[in-house]
Amino acid sequence: HTMTTTPRRKYTLHSMGSAQGRLEREALKVIQAAQADGETTTTTRFIYYTLTQAGITTHNPEKFGRRKDQNTIDAVSWLRKIGRVPWSFITDETRDASAWSYFPTVAEYVTNSVDTARIDAWAGERPPVIVTESRGVRAVLTSFAYDYLCPIMSVNGQCGGALHTDLAPLLRRGQRVLYLGDYNRAGRDIEANVRRVLEGIVGPLKWEYLAVTMDQVAAAIRAGRPLAAKPDAVLLNGAGGGDSYEAESLGARGLRGILAARLDELIPEPIADVHEREAAQRDRVRAALRRMGGVA
Repeated sequence: HTMTTTPRRKYTLHSMGSAQGRLEREALKVIQAAQADGETTTTTRFIYYTLTQAGITTHNPEKFGRRKDQNTIDAVSWLRKIGRVPWSFITDETRDASAWSYFPTVAEYVTNSVDTARIDAWAGERPPVIVTESRGVRAVLTSFAYDYLCPIMSVNGQCGGALHTDLAPLLRRGQRVLYLGDYNRAGRDIEANVRRVLEGIVGPLKWEYLAVTMDQVAAAIRAGRPLAAKPDAVLLNGAGGGDSYEAESLGARGLRGILAARLDELIPEPIADVHEREAAQRDRVRAALRRMGGVA
């Protein structure tokens, strides 16, 4: 079924009797569950993996040359076009725009910047740097990384230049790196290359591989929510044959939980206490700006 570009009327899903209509309804359930969990954004890739893990057919294997997640992309796009899902709830990690803030006066600019001012959460030490293999994982972890003031970057497969120009400048010798990638041979090759290049530039790093691990795969299976898998020509041990698990199959909530658990272990004080001190300091700065003639 080819998705039309103009909705027939507002709030109209395709027929329940069609594969597209059924997929739209299942995708809507996933999005509503994410919203109920307090998530502010998600990606079509995470929706696709959630549907796949639930055993819902998301593609026609006989249609060669079509991405496996294309039907999910079409379904989510339709839900947005007819107003069932806010456009802003779905993040496109492959595109962005740049814009700049300004105000009539510097005093107003400074006053309005107080709400975004942050304070050190790591007792003078450099925070861990979060590295993800995919842009999709980075997209759902970015706001979380900001909460803990941790730099974050996706390598998006094998790369060289960006490691030298963008990632290495964020690091110092002995700094901690938290890595999240896919459980397959290619994923581990990508991780090994990233680590090798970075340590060649800045020196030894405290490197931690957080996801996806075989223990996490086994735990998901025991819990009755097996992760989406695809055949992998080469096992991690090189023996050949087996399954490949992409990080997105852990779900946005699962990935955030893994990252939060480690960051809470590492951070010198609870992040909630840091936020409380930030709020108190912002109040004092606002009061000082008002006395200086700034805009409250």
